[in-house]
Amino acid sequence: MELPENILEESGDLIEVIQRNCNRINQLVTQLLESTRFTELDIANHSINDLLDESLEQVIDRVQMKNLEVKKDYQDEICNIDVDAEKVKIALINLLVNAIEAMPESGGKLFLKTYIKGKQCRVELKDNGVGIPKENLERLFEPFFTSKESGSGLGLTNTQNIILSHGGSIRVKSEEGVGTTFLLSFNLSS
Repeated sequence: MELPENILEESGDLIEVIQRNCNRINQLVTQLLESTRFTELDIANHSINDLLDESLEQVIDRVQMKNLEVKKDYQDEICNIDVDAEKVKIALINLLVNAIEAMPESGGKLFLKTYIKGKQCRVELKDNGVGIPKENLERLFEPFFTSKESGSGLGLTNTQNIILSHGGSIRVKSEEGVGTTFLLSFNLSS
């Protein structure tokens, strides 16, 4: 906002990319702090489809840089859940970033699906990335466990804590060389 108009025109989309990444850094710092303490949830009724789309928007520059294909299969107007939107978006962004990082530079596909099963709203996030070795699957949600060189090991721990604090569940299926699927379940709004 403080930059001269000619600088803004020259920089094009770079300013937006910088702003999104600054927001992401702020979220990561917040995650680190929140992973060690209990915070009160600001519960309201939200569409899981909207939350998923808003989370995807936060990482869209990463999707575009890797030239990934995103396929959505949302069940319309049915998955309303009572959650703290900002917290759930943090969890979804963590999963999306992990999926993006696991996929190749070209030919990567990210599948996002929502549907109702019983009295639950389900979310599937599936990638065709490198997959997770079996020996790592059991430790995936442990604090400080990471297979990334620059990972903190808190992203999936925090994600699991957020989902569980909303009375939901999170499961993972993965096959090396094929990809990974995270399945989230939330109780539908009454």
